[in-house]
Amino acid sequence: ALVLAEHGHMAPPEDAPLAVVVGADPDDTVARFRVATMLRASRLRVRADLARRKLGRQLEAAGETPEFIYGCHGGGSNFGGIALPFVPQILAGERIRAVAVEPDGCPSLTRGRYAFDYGDTAGITPMVRMYTLGHDFIPPASHAGGLRYHGASPIVSALVHSGAIGAETVAQSEVFRCAELFAHTEGIVPAPESAHAIAAVVRKAGELREERRGAAILFSLSGHGLFDLAAYEAYLDGRIGDQADQGEAIAAALAGLPEVRS
Repeated sequence: ALVLAEHGHMAPPEDAPLAVVVGADPDDTVARFRVATMLRASRLRVRADLARRKLGRQLEAAGETPEFIYGCHGGGSNFGGIALPFVPQILAGERIRAVAVEPDGCPSLTRGRYAFDYGDTAGITPMVRMYTLGHDFIPPASHAGGLRYHGASPIVSALVHSGAIGAETVAQSEVFRCAELFAHTEGIVPAPESAHAIAAVVRKAGELREERRGAAILFSLSGHGLFDLAAYEAYLDGRIGDQADQGEAIAAALAGLPEVRS
């Protein structure tokens, strides 16, 4: 539930999903940035262009061309930043597979509907065509708060809808298990959001091992988990498990999608 803040706007609770934060106060600087990041194509293109330049130099130095690309997905800015630079090569038929990785508790790309919807729960933002679970959908609380968004970037949505890129989900327990593995092997504690991509990479590496072949895998390590150590402690203590299936909640929210006349 939303509560009134002292400044007169609606203030969301700390564990509110992104759509509630945006709808609570669309004039807020943080909210406006999130709207721009998730819904505006121009912001995503700029981020992708910056990533293309940096990735190009790194891959050239390594002498590698990725066959698989993974990034965690909430609204689409993180995944779009690492995947969009390779879309021209993908569309040209090169053997590159880009996959958006989302939490199974908020599976907008894998279980959502490709339709017009609002970018916030209050219905203030413009409607865009995207994969959505319905703007009334409230994802369960998780330790990957940045990925709890009912919709997806229109650009990422269109690419998934066309089959140019893919999407998959990972469970919360798998995320932390692979994050722990990554911390032990690489010496970096990843943010829970970033660990979604790591979990997909670990999964793909296992498949490649079974196929007895190698491949270059590129993924986005988008943040460290030094501010998430309480979550890691809860995982190590056995207090973090998988979330319940959201099928009923998703169906109810999708039933409330706005009607758009063609």
